[in-house]
Amino acid sequence: MRWSARRWPGRSRLARVRVYLATGFAAAAKRVGLDRPRPLLAGNPRAMLRALLERRLPVYEKLASITVSTDDRAPEEIAAEIADHLPGSSR
Repeated sequence: MRWSARRWPGRSRLARVRVYLATGFAAAAKRVGLDRPRPLLAGNPRAMLRALLERRLPVYEKLASITVSTDDRAPEEIAAEIADHLPGSSR
């Protein structure tokens, strides 16, 4: 089934919203688990993660229409902040 504005009214205004869930290095390292094998982090996982983030973060930040910090926050709090930034939000 193809997407259609008729099927989901209001969706077209959200189609171009890009949310960057910003995570600091310490939180990212904890999430990926530097003690587990990860192909992208082969060799020196800490250095590889830092290099990967340094390359990708500028792109994420440039493309995002909304940036939300996720460090030390509950999913519900993050979702509420995203909702606050969406077009037509009445919060």
